[in-house]
Amino acid sequence: GKREDLEEIIQAKELEIAKLKEELAECEKKQKEVADESSKLRNELLQTSNELSVKRAEVMHLQDVRADNREMINSLKSSLQLQIQQHTTLNDQLKTTQGLLSSEYEAKAKEVKAYQQSVSQKEQEIAKLSSKLQEHEAVLSSLVPSLSVDRSVIEVVELRDLLGKAEEER
Repeated sequence: GKREDLEEIIQAKELEIAKLKEELAECEKKQKEVADESSKLRNELLQTSNELSVKRAEVMHLQDVRADNREMINSLKSSLQLQIQQHTTLNDQLKTTQGLLSSEYEAKAKEVKAYQQSVSQKEQEIAKLSSKLQEHEAVLSSLVPSLSVDRSVIEVVELRDLLGKAEEER
């Protein structure tokens, strides 16, 4: 009976060993799955880490760009303020210059008006003198025929005139 008992024990142990081998195979299979999953997760983590590094670099770049833009904006603001000040100064100078020019223009306009009045007076005087000259020329042209007369005749006429005047005065 002992042999049968031993055989039963051996069979039971062999069955246990077979079961343990099955469990071991199952565990090895699960361990491989876990290792694969762990490897997959490690790769994903590495990829995520790389993506994160890229994103960090992009963020730093954008911060640099933003800082550069801020500097450029401040520079443009300063430049614009300077241009506004220059424009204001030039505008003030222009207004002052316009005021001076306006005053000068008014003074020149008065001078021109006075000059035009003077010219007008001179023209009137010239017209009067011109009409007197025409009268004298008419008198002279009426005298021209008698100019060809002998000088002694003219002297006689002049003497007669003088005598006529002298008699009138008496």
